[in-house]
Amino acid sequence: MSAGYHHRPSASIMLRSYRLPSLTVGAYVFALMPWGGCLHVPVEDTYEGWLERLDAAALKHLENAGYRVLESASEDRCRTHVFAVPGKDGLVRLSVDGELFSLSFPGGYSWTEFAYEDEDRDEALNDLLLFLDAYASPGTREITVPRRLLPDRKELRVSNGAVLRTRGWSSGPPS
Repeated sequence: MSAGYHHRPSASIMLRSYRLPSLTVGAYVFALMPWGGCLHVPVEDTYEGWLERLDAAALKHLENAGYRVLESASEDRCRTHVFAVPGKDGLVRLSVDGELFSLSFPGGYSWTEFAYEDEDRDEALNDLLLFLDAYASPGTREITVPRRLLPDRKELRVSNGAVLRTRGWSSGPPS
C-alpha cells in the first residue's frame, strides 16, 4: 500500500528522526516506512533538501560579502565553511546542520542560533549572517575588562551591540 504524505514539517521530521532507507528518483524521495508502506515527498521538502538550500544561501552570502572561503566540508549532515574576513585576523568557522547554526571567531568566541521548526531555519541563518556582517565591520573590537579580585577578562564587542566572552555568559544584540 502506497501512502502519499506532503505535509512539510511532519515529512522532514519523519525522515530526520528515523533514518529511513530512501531512494531519490527525479524530484521525489521515496522512503520505506518501518510499519509498511511508502512515504514520498518532494526533494526540496526533505531535511537534506533544506540543508542544501541553506548551505547554498550561506555560500552565496559569503561570496557576495567578499569573505574568502578557504575550506568547505560536509560530515554527518553538518556543513562547515572556514573563511577569512577582510580586515580581521584569524579564520571564522560557519557550521550549519539545519537545527544548529554556529559561528566560531578567532580567540575562542562563538555565537549560535537554533531552529527547531522548518519555518525558522531561514530566519536563523539570516540572523547568523547578519551577526557575521556585524563582526566584519570596523566597529567590532576585542577589549580587556579589568575586574577587582579576579583576573582581567577579554571580551569581543561586536558592532551590533553583542558582547561575546570565551567563558561565561555572552549577551546578544539588543532587540
